[in-house]
Amino acid sequence: MRELSLNARLLRFFIDQDPGVGRIKLAKYAYLADLISVKLCRQPISEFRYIFDNHGPFDSARFYSALEELKDEAFVTERTKIKWRREYEYTTTEAVLDYRFSEVEEEILSFTVSTYRPYTATALNKDVVYKTAPMLIAERKQPVQLDVVLKAAPDPLDFSVERLLAGEKSVRLGRHRPIEEAMRELRAKYRT
Repeated sequence: MRELSLNARLLRFFIDQDPGVGRIKLAKYAYLADLISVKLCRQPISEFRYIFDNHGPFDSARFYSALEELKDEAFVTERTKIKWRREYEYTTTEAVLDYRFSEVEEEILSFTVSTYRPYTATALNKDVVYKTAPMLIAERKQPVQLDVVLKAAPDPLDFSVERLLAGEKSVRLGRHRPIEEAMRELRAKYRT
């Protein structure tokens, strides 16, 4: 068995988290996760290069290549339903996969699925994807510039997702201090 590409591992992660997900929603999960990652970590998780395609941001060559990789290596199954148009649904197989994502990347991917799972593919596109900063300025058939989100005002608290996750882990392990003490320290640090 060959090693899966980063994009294939990313799609498999989403399929694992949302069994039965379709192609359109799968592509939107990838875009939104990359956008969140650029905003928090200054770089995308995947290697997709999004173009403003017919149905929003999409990298058809890399997307279909990653899906084929997953099917060829028996990591996912594809089911086709025919309604008024052909629809594809994906589920994972029993094959075990080491995703090899960092803790931060895995948190972003999980957050993406848990946040956007309730949306239909159409609503996700219309109500979320098309309203993101990069899509508001994107032009059809042109690259979508994810780094637009970096031009927003810098976080005055110098937010770090890595520090947040480390803090959560410390609390789970019982290593924490009273909230009053932490709040006094924050107020003193950011008092103007």
